[in-house]
Order: sequence, then C-alpha cells, then structure tokens
Amino acid sequence: MSFFKNQKGKIRGGWKISLWLILVVLVTVGGTHLITHLAIPALQYELACNYAENGDMDNAILAFRALGGYKDSEARITKILFERQQVDLSDLHVGSTFTMGLYEQDGIENGPEEIEWIVLAVDGSKALVISRYALDSRPFNDTFADITWKDCSLRKWLNNVFYETAFSKAQQNLIRLSETPAHRNPEYATLSGEDTADYVYLLSLTEVEIYLSNTPYASCMVTPYGIQKKAYIATAQGECWWWCRTPGNDTIFASGVNPLGVVSTRGNNVNYIHAAVRPAMWIDING
Repeated sequence: MSFFKNQKGKIRGGWKISLWLILVVLVTVGGTHLITHLAIPALQYELACNYAENGDMDNAILAFRALGGYKDSEARITKILFERQQVDLSDLHVGSTFTMGLYEQDGIENGPEEIEWIVLAVDGSKALVISRYALDSRPFNDTFADITWKDCSLRKWLNNVFYETAFSKAQQNLIRLSETPAHRNPEYATLSGEDTADYVYLLSLTEVEIYLSNTPYASCMVTPYGIQKKAYIATAQGECWWWCRTPGNDTIFASGVNPLGVVSTRGNNVNYIHAAVRPAMWIDING
C-alpha cells in the first residue's frame, strides 16, 4: 500500500514530491538528526492516518504504536480501540470476567490496554465489579493529614480523571452513581466520615469480607505500569498491597489488603505512594 492515498485510492503525487523536497532540504541544512526526529516520524504519522482514513484499523494501530507517542498517536489509538471494543454484559454471574474500558497497563507507549473486571455480585439489573488487576500506584491522599474517603485525593482521581479517561461516553452511561457507605473499621473505633455517592470507588473492609473472602481474588497482581509507578510487590508474580476506603487505626492511615489477600485493618500512611489502586463500581447489566 502506498504511503499517501486518498479515500478513493489515488496517489497524492503532490504530497510525495513535497515530502521528498523537504527531505532534501533537511539533509542539506540539518543532516540525519532532523531526518530521524522530524521527517521520518512525520511520514510514519501520515501513513498511520492514511490507514485509519481507509478503514484499515489493524495497520493504523500498529503504525500509531510504532510512533512511540509522537503527536496525538496515543489518543488516536485510544479512539480506535474504544470504537472497536465490544462489551458483552449478557451473561454475567458472580465470578465471571469481562472487559470494559481502557487503561495503560503494559508500561509501553503503545496505547492503553483493555481493563478486565471480575463480577462480585449481581443484584437485579446491576452488578458490582472490581478490576482483576491493580491498575496504578497512588497515595490515598496527596498529603499526610487526617482524612477520610469523602475528602481524599484518590476518590477525586477515580471519579474524575480515571472515570473520564478509562471509559467511553457510552460506557460511562453503564456505570451507576452508587451510594458508598462509610463503613467502620471492624477492629478500631476510627471515625469513618460520611457516606458518599460515587461512580468509581474502593471497596471497604466490610465489602472485602462480604465479596472476597473464600475467593482467590483478594490476592491481586499489579500491572507492569503499576510497578513502574512504584507499587510494592511481594512476589515475582507481582502480588501487591492495595487500598480500601476504610480508615485504618487512625484517620492518618487507610486500610488495605496485603499481597497474601489478608486485610490490613491498621493500614498504611494515607500518603504512602507504594499502594496499588483497584477500582470497583456498580454497572447496569441491562445496557
């Protein structure tokens, strides 16, 4: 396939001549450095756009990925992947898995990967799901301070940045705004704050006990991207420590689940940067 074709398949000769003239000028005034860092990426970018315009999405994705983040190549990959993603919610049951949404996971500049979810509960027309893998490593709160789920920075990030970027508009319409109870710590009399309403949230210690006890899902691996973000891992397989929204033994601590899948009621400092993030949400399974 030619580098430059219009949607009717005709060679765009003017482009070809102009680009060769540009190459000659670049060789004259700047040498190979300008060719490597400007001309060749521009040619590759045009090729990728040409693939997309002609409906060859497989080659478009490959070509945009080869650009390594040049211009808006990653955004274009995400757009294509969202358009191609098929979300099947027709036969969900407790323990089943499905993919919905996109998030960086392999730690390579090749566009985001599909998020895999585990169904924890089904209640009529809705299902509670949690990510199979921990997707990121972030503090519960950006500063070391007395804080509860209602006001922490991680809640804001999940319901704004993550919600807006990980899901298409159609997928966002499937995610329910759900009441998130301020469950008390089962071991300590720590103030737990107020109930909230969230699209995406963290499980509480109470919910971990209800939905994850006696399952293999409490112990969780973090993605390579999460490891790059400095998530603490305890094994070669990548089992991690992940946050819950329940306060720890004080409001300067937040609880979590350790790499063995055992709850940590005391928790970690709220500004601890090595804890992983495992989003949960209620979704509409009737579409």
